[in-house]
Amino acid sequence: MIDIELYQPGTGKQKISFPQDWNELTTAEVEAVAKNILDDSIKDNNHGKAALFTDILKLRSGRPNIGEKLDPEDAASNGLPLLAFIFNSNNLTKQPYPLLKVPNRMVPCKPLKMQGPENDFDSLTCGEFEDCEIFYNQFKQETDPIYLIHLAAALYRPDGVPYISYHAENDTCVKYDAERLYPFFKRLKPWVLYSIFLWYSGCREQLPGYFPTCFGGGGSASTEPDFMIFTNCIHAGAGPKNGQRDQIRRTLLKEFFYDVHLDNEKQQEQINAMKDARK
Repeated sequence: MIDIELYQPGTGKQKISFPQDWNELTTAEVEAVAKNILDDSIKDNNHGKAALFTDILKLRSGRPNIGEKLDPEDAASNGLPLLAFIFNSNNLTKQPYPLLKVPNRMVPCKPLKMQGPENDFDSLTCGEFEDCEIFYNQFKQETDPIYLIHLAAALYRPDGVPYISYHAENDTCVKYDAERLYPFFKRLKPWVLYSIFLWYSGCREQLPGYFPTCFGGGGSASTEPDFMIFTNCIHAGAGPKNGQRDQIRRTLLKEFFYDVHLDNEKQQEQINAMKDARK
């Protein structure tokens, strides 16, 4: 956070704490960013950015009319640079909707209460990630909101319901039927769906930094759609150590990547040792 002072004609300066990182944004502020992006108002002009700046000020100050009382030049010169973190990169890992209320078309007064993954993909399984990557890449390629609905439905479930259940009596795995609740998720506001996408994107962007050997040496995750890249990773990791495909899909994503990262490091150490031996 950073404390800023804005001049208000007739009342002098007002001090407000302003976020300087994605994870300092409240849920309402993430939604404000999502709304502005969906409206294309912050991409190419300062007017749209000024509107976002004012929206965050309203939420921070609790004063809906604060924008009417700000000096425009002061707000533009001092305010717009404070939004740079939003446009430089997305590192949003704080879950905006730990409990997501999904409109209930059967009983409108009682929304469905859905649990989301923990911050920074900490509770996300490989199966969830594998399936969500398809919807993520499809949306990046076509920007059709239908894929955001599928993404949300795959990420949020009733409390205590696993994405993949293992039944020992017949040694089978059953995937959660996300499509069954698709009609309910379809009723979510567009900016809520896009806020979920922003969170997913932010968490996804952190993975190469955590596990550099799994992502070609680090850097940002590729923006090129590749629907099968993680599926191929699961097949490559299947074996005596990690188990077969169904077992990997039930494994926590970070746990799987950590094991693959360690294996890659050991393999690289062996390669380096062989090179040194030849010298």
